[in-house]
Amino acid sequence: MQYVPFRHLVLSLPKRLRAFLRYDRRLLSVLFTAAWQSIKELFDAVLPGATPGLVLCVQSHGDSLNFNPHLHGIATDGAFLPDGTWCPLGVADSEKLQTLFMHRVLTALKQKELIDDAVIEQLVSQTHSGFSAWW
Repeated sequence: MQYVPFRHLVLSLPKRLRAFLRYDRRLLSVLFTAAWQSIKELFDAVLPGATPGLVLCVQSHGDSLNFNPHLHGIATDGAFLPDGTWCPLGVADSEKLQTLFMHRVLTALKQKELIDDAVIEQLVSQTHSGFSAWW
């Protein structure tokens, strides 16, 4: 058994989009899919062909018990290459993860016809979109 370093991560979305998840919990899959695809893309940029390890869970409430669906997770701090070699990730770019996650969530919600281009433009153009990523 080999020790594998890991990172804790948190991904959240703006208040404006939380109501969709409150009334249709099946939409939580959008968050999980967006998170996995975003993390995989970040790893592929540094370690092409490697697959990271990732465990995610949803937390539905914030500190003050308000409805605040967000993801907590544990991600490997590197990945095994197809030949079994371990490669560390190095520096994790939270800003890039946030951007990738935001675009994937917005694209998925638009495809489900829950938001339109005007909502996307408004969220993306803000200094603080309400999306966050930390790891």
